[in-house]
Amino acid sequence: MTTENSGPGRDLNRRDEIDGILVQCRCPAGGRQEVLLAVSPEKDVDGFHPMNVGYLSTQRPGLVPCTPAASWKS
Repeated sequence: MTTENSGPGRDLNRRDEIDGILVQCRCPAGGRQEVLLAVSPEKDVDGFHPMNVGYLSTQRPGLVPCTPAASWKS
């Protein structure tokens, strides 16, 4: 994946039959941010996209990954 708007990430983000994207590969040195930004926040299963991290940390409605959801106390 290169960016959210180009490369393989674009194809996965735009495909309606794909509900979520889980990144399971080693990122090249300095490439972690690029990979995280390539996944659309709406399809970011891990919740690592900066938008989803912000929503989770401020308790705003949005995607809550399974690990934080399991340990969240209201």
